[in-house]
Amino acid sequence: MIETYGFERQGRDLVKPFHGRMLTLTRLDTVPEIEPYMDLYQEIWGLDERGRIPAHEPTVAARVGGLFLGVELDREKVGLVYVLPAYDPENGYHHHSNIMGFKAEYQKMGLGMEAKRAHALLAGEMGVKLVTWTFDPFMLPNANLNFRKLGGIVRTYLEDAYGPYGGRFDPGLPTDRFLVEWRLDRERVQTRLRGDWPLMEELCQRGQAAPVFRDPAEEPTASAYRVEVPANLLERAQQDPEAGREEQRAFRSRIQSLLRTGFRVTEFLRETSRPASTYYLLEKSPA
Repeated sequence: MIETYGFERQGRDLVKPFHGRMLTLTRLDTVPEIEPYMDLYQEIWGLDERGRIPAHEPTVAARVGGLFLGVELDREKVGLVYVLPAYDPENGYHHHSNIMGFKAEYQKMGLGMEAKRAHALLAGEMGVKLVTWTFDPFMLPNANLNFRKLGGIVRTYLEDAYGPYGGRFDPGLPTDRFLVEWRLDRERVQTRLRGDWPLMEELCQRGQAAPVFRDPAEEPTASAYRVEVPANLLERAQQDPEAGREEQRAFRSRIQSLLRTGFRVTEFLRETSRPASTYYLLEKSPA
């Protein structure tokens, strides 16, 4: 039986009830259809005309192995998903999710999870087994989605991946990013896509056995480590950019030290102790 994650197919639409409304994700591939979503992209990210993406670019991507999905609630345009076709020697053809975003008033509702489910359905039909994307490791709601709910892993840390880009999500720090690998044929991913993700309390209990990694010069001997995430770094960096950059450099050094020796980021941990602490869990064995 093919897993649909609750979606019903209606032509090129995937639809399902969502918070008392009808959620529709539509596969688009023409300039007139995609153009309004480029306006929405600028609105969501707070970008000026220099940051605008011409509608013909995602149109081309949608024709040559990528995807463009318009996201609507009761036919109101509320978000978009823009996926590029990608290739590397290790993985061959796969998808790279370049953009996923939603209007401010519709964030934190679970739309990201539903958009990823729709992408997984369509990727499976296209024979795609791997999806990658980048995200800022200090954007913790994204971390919770990418690891706990989607089952992604990270083996690659990109330093200043995009350079200065402006907009409301640019805190003035180098644009360091995790490169998420989402392997759709893994049971870890399929289980979580179905909604059977672990409770945060369970993950934190599991992570307690992993020591906190603090010194990048230290040779790792354990099979798992936690790396602490500086609290509210993006907000604090706007007030004190140099202090923010210093904390970012320290975090980067710890993560890269472990990644270089074969660890990968497998989970995000948010402890409820006072004061609350957040960590990434890195494990030696494949997830």
